[in-house]
Amino acid sequence: MPMFRKKPVVIEATQWFRHGDEPAESKCQPIECDFEWRCDHCGSQAHKHGNVPTLEGWHIVCPGDWIIKGIKGEFYPCKPDIFEATYEPATDIITMGMNEETGKPLTMKDVVESFREDMQ
Repeated sequence: MPMFRKKPVVIEATQWFRHGDEPAESKCQPIECDFEWRCDHCGSQAHKHGNVPTLEGWHIVCPGDWIIKGIKGEFYPCKPDIFEATYEPATDIITMGMNEETGKPLTMKDVVESFREDMQ
């Protein structure tokens, strides 16, 4: 089978432990359950979980999972071990405000390109 490498893409993510930790725009909702349901992944009761709408439907968020904002603005949960193996802090990104069109942080590269355009 052919081999592929994931492209380096900077993402936004928040680690979720309880309701209120998620970005409001993720539309994460509590799981309401009137019976004793326990999660197969973490063993916690239903009320300690969130439910996030994704492009593939609703996904359960366990305490400690990361909620990732994808490159198209979509949200999805990611288990902590997968997140740690896949992502690292983007400490080399220097933001210079927000891009009004995309809502994403401006990088130094964006500012330099804008400056060059203005100088022409």
